[in-house]
Amino acid sequence: MSTYTPIPCEFHDRLLHFATRREHVTITFRPVEIDAETHSAAGEGKPSDETVLSKGQAEQTTEGIILDVFTRSGAEYLLLHHGLQLRLDQVIRVQDFWLQSAAAC
Repeated sequence: MSTYTPIPCEFHDRLLHFATRREHVTITFRPVEIDAETHSAAGEGKPSDETVLSKGQAEQTTEGIILDVFTRSGAEYLLLHHGLQLRLDQVIRVQDFWLQSAAAC
């Protein structure tokens, strides 16, 4: 998997807001790239509940309730109520809030 890029504090705060309020949200994200030879997230064993798709696949959208925002192995993730985990630097948008428009820390 590629190196984690920290997300802006404003975007992180918005994710925590949605998680605290248990709001149903729509999330647009970039799929995790996989290593074609090992069939795992580049350089790591792939967690069974993390969304992993082939390199070059289009953006994906999912819906759910954010249960947790947490750190694991130097990267930040969110956990949805149906078990999907997404690395935060791969999230593009939650509801109408875009990662690229968030203010830096």
